[in-house]
Amino acid sequence: MDIFKNFSTLFVEVWNKGILGIDIFQIIIGLGIFLIFLLFRGLISKIIINRLKKIAKSTTNKLDDSFVSAMEGPARFFPIVIGFFIASYYLEFSPESQSFIDNVNKSLVTILIFWLIHQFIQPVTYLLGGLEKVLTKELIGWIIKSLKVLIFILGAAAVLELWGIKIGPIIAG
Repeated sequence: MDIFKNFSTLFVEVWNKGILGIDIFQIIIGLGIFLIFLLFRGLISKIIINRLKKIAKSTTNKLDDSFVSAMEGPARFFPIVIGFFIASYYLEFSPESQSFIDNVNKSLVTILIFWLIHQFIQPVTYLLGGLEKVLTKELIGWIIKSLKVLIFILGAAAVLELWGIKIGPIIAG
């Protein structure tokens, strides 16, 4: 019986004091905000992106088709970033926890930005179609792949720098 009494005391204490100084009710509301944005993510992917795909397919230009398909991933990730930001802004963290949450928010925004840049490269290749007269198709493909890898490495480096990991020694090594 003593175990159940200890458990009930612990349960009431966690319910009243919360986790990491955050009230349980605030945590539930924060999770609710985040879940609303997850639902919004589904709405974006099913309605808006499909409608944009239909509009892009109705044109004869291949650039808009490529652009819409390239933006599908970042467009689905955007509501997650916004939802996490708003949910974390609603919750009142301790100063130590707040700096961690700020780093998570900055990391999510940085990932989104570099993902957008990475995805913009593919539609831009249609604009570089005139270079096939000067450069070979294989060389243009290699340049595009190199740009994508470079953007990925720069994005990873930016995120690591946000967390205080110095990448200079890693690159030098």
